[in-house]
Amino acid sequence: MISITGTDPFSGNRGVSAMCMATIDVLRKTIPQHKLKIITSGFDPDYSASLYISKYKDDKKVELIKMPKNRIYYIFYLMYSLYLSIAYNMLKRFNIDIKSLLYRNKILKTYLQSDAIVCLNAGDGFTDIYGVIRSILWIHDYLPPLLLNKKVIFFPQTIGPFNNPITRLVAKFILNKVKIVIVREEISERYIKNRDISDQKILLLPDMAMALEAINLKDAKKILNNEEVPDVKEMIGISLRDLFTPNCVNKATFEKYLDLMVKTIDYIIDKYGIPIVLVSHHELKKFKLRDVDITIEILAKIKNKDKVYWIHKREYAVEELKGIIGRCDLFIGAYMHANIGALSMCVPTIGLSYSHKFQGIFEMLGQEKYVLNLKNLNYEELILKVEDAWTNREKIRKELEARMPEVKKQVMFAGELVKKVLGEQESI
Repeated sequence: MISITGTDPFSGNRGVSAMCMATIDVLRKTIPQHKLKIITSGFDPDYSASLYISKYKDDKKVELIKMPKNRIYYIFYLMYSLYLSIAYNMLKRFNIDIKSLLYRNKILKTYLQSDAIVCLNAGDGFTDIYGVIRSILWIHDYLPPLLLNKKVIFFPQTIGPFNNPITRLVAKFILNKVKIVIVREEISERYIKNRDISDQKILLLPDMAMALEAINLKDAKKILNNEEVPDVKEMIGISLRDLFTPNCVNKATFEKYLDLMVKTIDYIIDKYGIPIVLVSHHELKKFKLRDVDITIEILAKIKNKDKVYWIHKREYAVEELKGIIGRCDLFIGAYMHANIGALSMCVPTIGLSYSHKFQGIFEMLGQEKYVLNLKNLNYEELILKVEDAWTNREKIRKELEARMPEVKKQVMFAGELVKKVLGEQESI
């Protein structure tokens, strides 16, 4: 049995959902005989916004392990799991077995029954830049399986930075104990190699969502029709994001970003006269992020409102969003996984970067020149890049089409690595 953690098919962040669905698919293909258990972390899942149930409800090899919905209780549950794991690890040295006590804990029971544990860390969660609470969560999430002496594999993700000396120390301990660490960009690879982590366990592979299967063109067109988007030959997609609430950028940079989006949308419509589709890559209902409020604010400020279409009549599964994005001729995104969806559908893409993960992932596909750092971005630079990408869109599309078969092959290799780890255990 394989446990999958740090992801959720019903996550409000559709990027997390994309990684989860792709990981399930890859593992079902590479190790079909093994059962998969996904330890979810969603507090208020919207089951209608995922294709998980329609795909796997009758699949007895795939199971969800649901965690407490109450956030406070969830944190205490994780803490209790960690302390039980510490006790188990220490007492075992004195031949005192408390495994029966651990089996009363849903998380620890799943870990104990697992042959290997695959961790995705929400793609970029293994860091301390998102604050103390997030750091406490991953510490309590990933120490228990290691204390239970389980084989842990980090699937493709961004790692670091760690600015706090305590989290830096804990992260180093975890990385040294993990069986395999797969990163999705060279910057993360260099970062952890510089912290005395064994080179032999570090691999560089593409993000799992590169292999996510989108809905077909017919179904994508049906959604666009329901959203009253005209059936035109060409259109440009944009994913807007609240970058301020999760501390991605400071307030000044965020306000500049909003202004740039208004001006850029107006410029594109004035110059090219083609429709723009706004594709949300986070749940639409109000939670912490203000994506909906920001979209409404931008729509109120743009001049050419009749040429802009916001996809928001219902919540969409990530496979549906990828199909919609794949219908675009150019995509501009501040959500990393919206960009991954576009790139993997061979759509020319401009990434509005707030993290080094953008540069690394675009670089893997030979598209690094289309990453723009929001911290020092200005209107003129953004417009020049839009014009460049639009003029060369067919060339870029062909470049991506040439690279994607190898990229998807590399994603499948992550599943082969799990298979190898399982084979090593069986031979012992």
